[in-house]
Amino acid sequence: TDSGQRLISFAEFAADYAATSLEDLIEAAAAYITFLLGEDDFSRPQVMKLVQSLTQTEISREDGLRCFGRLLRQNRIIKLDNGRFQVTDGTRFRPDDMTARG
Repeated sequence: TDSGQRLISFAEFAADYAATSLEDLIEAAAAYITFLLGEDDFSRPQVMKLVQSLTQTEISREDGLRCFGRLLRQNRIIKLDNGRFQVTDGTRFRPDDMTARG
């Protein structure tokens, strides 16, 4: 970041928000990519790779798809036309009190 502040890791971000369930971790990863990394959108594999980085336990493709689909139905993540996704503004993982994008 330009401000010289250290970008917190996804593990720290998830811990700050007490994200523990797979659903919460997926939404937290989406928010992290959006707000801290400054990406406009993301792919499902990009989010799942970030979530998987937090655990030694293999997250099954089925579990990942099920939780991702639930987040879509709850409008916590929205699908774009190009097969990519965005986290919604209403996410509880919005870092209002953090310096996100310089």
